[in-house]
Amino acid sequence: LYRQMPLLYRPSRAKELTQDESKKNVHETKFLIALARYLILNGYEPEQITILTTYLGQMFEMLYEKKKPNNMLLKDVRVCVLDNYQGNYKLTRNIF
Repeated sequence: LYRQMPLLYRPSRAKELTQDESKKNVHETKFLIALARYLILNGYEPEQITILTTYLGQMFEMLYEKKKPNNMLLKDVRVCVLDNYQGNYKLTRNIF
């Protein structure tokens, strides 16, 4: 039985950097990319995973990390800012 199950992650206290008036946290980025990789290696399809963030700078940092050669199995994982996700209620695993 397939059901939607959001996964929640509590942000770390790692230093947030400011980029073009937006925030990013490198530790959170690496953690969430590793979590998405773990889910894929344990049976989830990349298309089922969406990483949501509240900052545009964080989204760009995740997209940069996702495109590294060692993360190619994440190419179909969706990364977006929360505002751009509203109304998209397909069956996914959300990582906040």
